[in-house]
Amino acid sequence: MTADELAVILRILQPRLVGGFLQKIREIAPDRLLLGFHRSGVGATQVLVDLTPTAPRLQPTERRFQAPKSAPPFSLALRKLLSGARLEELRQEPGDRVVRFRFLKKEDDRLVPLDLVVEAIPRRAGLFVLDEQARILLASSAREDSRGRLVRGKTWSPPPPPPPKSDVSTPFSEFPGWTDETLTRYLDEQLTETVSQDDVDVKGLAKELTKAIKRQFKRISKIEADVRRLDSAKDAYREGEALKAALGDIEKGATRARVRDWSTDPPSWIEIDLDPKLSPIENVERIFKEAKKRERGLALAEQRLKEQRRQLQHLQSLEELLRDDSPEARELLLEETRALGIDVPRTRTPAEKKAPPAPRLPYKTYHSENGTPIWVGRSSRDNDALTFHHAKGNHWWLHAEDYPGSHVVVPMAEPLPPEVLVDAATLALGYSKAPKGGKQGVSYTRRKHVTKFKGAKPGQVLLQQRKTILIRIDPDRWKRLTGRTFP
Repeated sequence: MTADELAVILRILQPRLVGGFLQKIREIAPDRLLLGFHRSGVGATQVLVDLTPTAPRLQPTERRFQAPKSAPPFSLALRKLLSGARLEELRQEPGDRVVRFRFLKKEDDRLVPLDLVVEAIPRRAGLFVLDEQARILLASSAREDSRGRLVRGKTWSPPPPPPPKSDVSTPFSEFPGWTDETLTRYLDEQLTETVSQDDVDVKGLAKELTKAIKRQFKRISKIEADVRRLDSAKDAYREGEALKAALGDIEKGATRARVRDWSTDPPSWIEIDLDPKLSPIENVERIFKEAKKRERGLALAEQRLKEQRRQLQHLQSLEELLRDDSPEARELLLEETRALGIDVPRTRTPAEKKAPPAPRLPYKTYHSENGTPIWVGRSSRDNDALTFHHAKGNHWWLHAEDYPGSHVVVPMAEPLPPEVLVDAATLALGYSKAPKGGKQGVSYTRRKHVTKFKGAKPGQVLLQQRKTILIRIDPDRWKRLTGRTFP
């Protein structure tokens, strides 16, 4: 997390937290703290402080985390110092990844100022509680700093200034049109929650694997159909040779020709459909061109079929691995399923089981390479809900031309960056019934130019104005966006 990203996050947190009270402090994992604030008129806000040495971060979060069975000593000490304190100020050290929470804690009849300092700096991440003279009352790293010196009672000083700022773009600071909710959701999706072997919901994981295997069978079935269709390349070559041998007997403008096929023993008669707009020699060239195209497509389809069958065998081997309860097998299972992009469900806590389910959204959220969210409708009725109830008038709207498919929305008011446009168009084309082979058109426009017409079925709309982009789905781009192999 960069200093610029941290500045954007603090701009979101300041109006939510300042003036509120720190009510909950939970150490949800080693190096991870969850702080729960409550401010009148705003409600509850969770802040995750992640002190992982390789990727420290501080962010708002809406995720639920499993609480440890007993509170670790550090979180107990932190609760004793700060629980119930009022947050007076939240600020960032200029240009650095250091954040200072300034609290007032009531003790007896007086208010005691205390600072909570978070250093979200890789390889020296830390958390410190300071008194009014900046003396360290509590430190996250067993009362030692990164050099091994005892720090309790010492005076805290800011880390060395960061190097000169480089022109590195951040995923979300470029898009001021993002709402706080969108940014929080994006941060939560980027967060990898640690799931231990003991937390895995084995039955839930078995269901996810079964779904993945069914999807794989469907992919293989589609590719096998393509192979059967493209396997006619040899017949096309045979027709081309037969037509070539009978060029002198074919009249221009003919729609059908009956010619002798000399490749069979004995020779047989075959009938070939012709394009009346082309000359006989042009029809021969057309047939040979189509045969070569099918031949190339057949080679690609056979390669894809081989890869997908190998993937199916791998998934089936993971299903067998579920029956092995050994720690080594369970660890291997977790690594392999995560690598395949399969969600690893964990056992829910009693509190999570009682909690009401999250409201169902009519769309799935994907992200472009620069972090821009892309919403994809789940069904025809969901398409209407996405377009007319969730998307705003100045958001971008996309749909595959001439074919049924998902409505796609990019929730930003700024002009679409070229890469984001191609990513969104790829999703619109991939989640449609358009042929997946060659180039296809995808319409895009502002949502305000999309309307319903009288008698329209769910998902049917009318575009008052639009532009078109022609694309072919890039398998690498599709895998980056969805985490799945195309098709």
